[in-house]
Amino acid sequence: MNTAVLDVGKTNLKFVVFDDAGVLLFERQMPNASLPGPPYPHVDVEKIWNFLGSSLREATKRFKIETLIPTTHGASGAVMNEQGLVLPIMDYEFTNAEDINSRYEPLRDAFDKTYSPSMPAGLNVGRQLAWQKWNLSEDFERVTKIVGYPQYWVWRLCGQFAFDICSMGAHTDLWLSGENKPSKLAEALDFDKLIAPITSPWTEMGMISAKAASDLGVEPNIKILCGIHDSNAALLPYLASRKSPFTVLSTGTWVVVMAVGHSLTSLKPDMDMLGNIDAEGRPTATAKFMGGREFATIAGDCINAEATEDIRHFIASSVFPLPSFNTSGGPYAARQGEIVGTVKPEQRNSLATLYAALMCTVTLDNLEIEQGDLIVDGSFAQNHLLCEIIAALRPKQNLFVAKDQAGTARGAAMLATWRQPHAAPEASLVKPAELFGLKTYYENWKALIV
Repeated sequence: MNTAVLDVGKTNLKFVVFDDAGVLLFERQMPNASLPGPPYPHVDVEKIWNFLGSSLREATKRFKIETLIPTTHGASGAVMNEQGLVLPIMDYEFTNAEDINSRYEPLRDAFDKTYSPSMPAGLNVGRQLAWQKWNLSEDFERVTKIVGYPQYWVWRLCGQFAFDICSMGAHTDLWLSGENKPSKLAEALDFDKLIAPITSPWTEMGMISAKAASDLGVEPNIKILCGIHDSNAALLPYLASRKSPFTVLSTGTWVVVMAVGHSLTSLKPDMDMLGNIDAEGRPTATAKFMGGREFATIAGDCINAEATEDIRHFIASSVFPLPSFNTSGGPYAARQGEIVGTVKPEQRNSLATLYAALMCTVTLDNLEIEQGDLIVDGSFAQNHLLCEIIAALRPKQNLFVAKDQAGTARGAAMLATWRQPHAAPEASLVKPAELFGLKTYYENWKALIV
């Protein structure tokens, strides 16, 4: 059985096909970017639909595809009726969403009820919806369904409305994790009456509709599953094959640290910690920062590979990259990023590597994670020096890097056979970097960001 995955990230789009043994058969990707508006910056759904169509047509000429599963970044939802989108899907970096904070914040439930911290811009879906309701009220009155972002693509493909539990549980402000029901905020704004049925990610939603098949140029014989939030998709291979406690660092535009089996009592909402809900409906201690975006900001146009000798120079010379180099969340988003000391242009990739390793480590510290294996998945798994620095700073834990660079898509594909046994994904144990003075340097770096 061949399974296709539409993987919609904030920065990149991917279309991937796996066979029933998990072998990668086909992959296409392209950059993703939002449209500027009006009425606000929003997702370019037609570009993504066209990408899906071209990829699916090419793949089905070579392989029979039985199942298609969407996975997308979080902090996004779609306001719809039977005809489709009522309003465009908001880009979560729309800062004007904060204009309603004086009216919105008093409605938010306590953190220990939702495990959803208050975030900047539109990173809380509830804030996006409230902004739309209060600023575009005439349009919003036509909304009959609110769906998760993966499920917008489900609707395009088979006409069904749903909201997967993982997307609902990803800092939306709309869900009470412990009570498994809509929040008081959702009720106060009548969103609870509009939210589509909360659905498990592996649920079969139906076959691709004749219209969608015609639009995409394929045969109407593909089964559509509900789909899943992308960080939770990256977690699935480990949920299926490991016993807790363990921690996955899912890396891309965002670094999302998910500590399976870890207590939720250490979560600090003011440091961008939350309780994501996994595919089985369980809250998971989570923290995040925009690591991929920050790495790119620091590295700039540098094309030199990261080098251990550069890191030794930074440590010996007390060159400190201090957070934060973005304003879209993370534990130190209120700080203005700065570089203390002199860095040559050809050293900026190395500095970005050091910064990312420091931020991963301090995020683990802030979560108070002290036991269980660490697994780095995604783009940072390709940066061996980065992983070696983390391993050196976390000597009491084993750190592994996932060999599979299609981790999110592979996790999503596992939904097609979720109740069946799954082998553990290949991962390599990382040897800690040998860097004299690293621990002292890290403690000094932490003292500068308090």
